[in-house]
Amino acid sequence: MPRCLPNLVRLRVVANSIRQIPATIAAWQSMCHLLLNCNQLETIPEAIVAMPSLELLDISHNRLKALPDYLNFPKLSYLNASNNALRHLPSSIAQSQHLSTLDLSRNRLTSLPIDLARLALSQINVCENQLCIIPSDILEKRSTSVLLTGNPLTHDFVGQQQRQISDSLKTFKDMLRHMAGRPWIVHHQHSATTKNSDEMTFAKVDYLTHASPTTWPSKPGIQPLPDNDAYIDHYLSFHAQSLRLYGNNRSHGPFTKQQHDVGSLQIQQTNDVTTDENTGDGYGWSPPPCHLLHSLRELAFRTLLNTQHDLSPKATALWPDRVVADIHHIFSCRQCGQPYVKEWVSSVSLKTYRGHPSVVQKQRFCSLSCWRSYVSKYKTKAANRRPVHHPPLPRQGAGGGGGGGGGTWVPGSMQWIMAAVTASEEQGDEDWVF
Repeated sequence: MPRCLPNLVRLRVVANSIRQIPATIAAWQSMCHLLLNCNQLETIPEAIVAMPSLELLDISHNRLKALPDYLNFPKLSYLNASNNALRHLPSSIAQSQHLSTLDLSRNRLTSLPIDLARLALSQINVCENQLCIIPSDILEKRSTSVLLTGNPLTHDFVGQQQRQISDSLKTFKDMLRHMAGRPWIVHHQHSATTKNSDEMTFAKVDYLTHASPTTWPSKPGIQPLPDNDAYIDHYLSFHAQSLRLYGNNRSHGPFTKQQHDVGSLQIQQTNDVTTDENTGDGYGWSPPPCHLLHSLRELAFRTLLNTQHDLSPKATALWPDRVVADIHHIFSCRQCGQPYVKEWVSSVSLKTYRGHPSVVQKQRFCSLSCWRSYVSKYKTKAANRRPVHHPPLPRQGAGGGGGGGGGTWVPGSMQWIMAAVTASEEQGDEDWVF
């Protein structure tokens, strides 16, 4: 069909039994809207990115387990990949600069790449996945609405302190407390055999119990990690599934250990549960290093970024390809705002988000000193926090329908609404640091 109808602009092939899309779809250079939802597709050809005019792509309600590794659509504004079996989202999606709406609901995602924060998205729908943590950079973009309902990360870990909770939730909450009280140092290293910079997504870390240190090599058939510290996401997701802390989406069944294999590292639960500060937290983590000693490569990158402000293709034309690839993955420290590239400190915390009382978030810092300053600031802020007084509900027989009389407000009245807004503003931007 692509060769017979080369000038096709819109194609809607919905609710059929299509299992495969030919690579010849690259011939559709004028295709703007492609709707392939409600079929039986198991793969999407890499050639789909060769459609430069594509603005809308709907591949929902299929059997997809992965998306193409290289997702660079110059004009794509709407992507619907909901109701599939996706396990990760390639970080290359951030190269689709015009993307405004991304629907990934009802999949099996355990992590989201921090690169999504680079896009000017208006909405990200990740409802009913298996997300146990999300980068704070994504949630803090005020222009982006993130739909999170139905993920383990939205459990009310804070509000349930005063209520009886299940043993599973208590165990998971204790695990978060152990992780949140420590910095997790990440050293990103290149593989000597890797040629494509997009494949350089394997981290070297010094605090996993399975090996010390461990380098994750590239293996045939194993997808690269969607984020450099996504092992934290997979680790939490594995334990959430082991404790049966599901989101709302159970249509694909629980995870197995084999589905969490990442390179040569297998995220698995340890039977040696210990809480000794010197031996680990009892959940598969060993104590992190006491110091982060930056490599000369990282120091050179940071010096370059602080002095060289013109990073356009023309200014970097004579730079080595690997260096050019690295400078397009720059992020800023949450505390000081300085750039970092391949080495940083990750931290886990809880924070309210648009109606969710507590959401597990992952934050990044350029150094341990910045992490300590951030934690100290919020501990001081939490200690000095004023108690939040919520609007009291009217008692039976209380006089005054306008909120007067006994000092109570009628729900829905202007006084009640203003008091609720004030309480929300006082509470909305607070971090819950364990």
